[in-house]
Amino acid sequence: SQLITLPAVSRGLKSICEVRDGWDDKVFRISDEKTIAWLKAKVQRIKANTKHIRDEKHATIYAVGLVSEYLPDTVFDDLLKSYNLTKNEVYPKKRKKAAWESSVVNGERGEDTATPAGGQHLATTMDAEELKKIRKKAREKKKKEEEKAEKLKKAAAGTKSIFSFFSKKARKG
Repeated sequence: SQLITLPAVSRGLKSICEVRDGWDDKVFRISDEKTIAWLKAKVQRIKANTKHIRDEKHATIYAVGLVSEYLPDTVFDDLLKSYNLTKNEVYPKKRKKAAWESSVVNGERGEDTATPAGGQHLATTMDAEELKKIRKKAREKKKKEEEKAEKLKKAAAGTKSIFSFFSKKARKG
């Protein structure tokens, strides 16, 4: 209750909450409208500091993306609605495509199913020789990791368990 008496905390809560002062203590209830208005002010502040992006819509998308990294999904969805944006505009499919490409490179998918979310075949983004080189490097890396694990297993084969050092020993004599 002492925290709420601080002016900065009280102002901050009033900017995103409804305040009921009818009882002995103040009661704060979060307001979706006030929260979105506060987030929009943050987006506008970020946009004002992004002079490297000249297009207004791209600056908005960039700012919403930055703010959204700290928001729960429900609030993020409300913020998107207020700007008439979609998740795909804020977070393009590039991330999904990168994950897809790594699965193809590591050989986790067959060649016949090698089509990313955008519908573009891997052959159009990477030539066959380059793909072979990347796959070979991935196989070599995996083989080295397996060999290293095997060496550790062999090294630990003749060692005692740590519990054997703390067991009771029988007394002689």
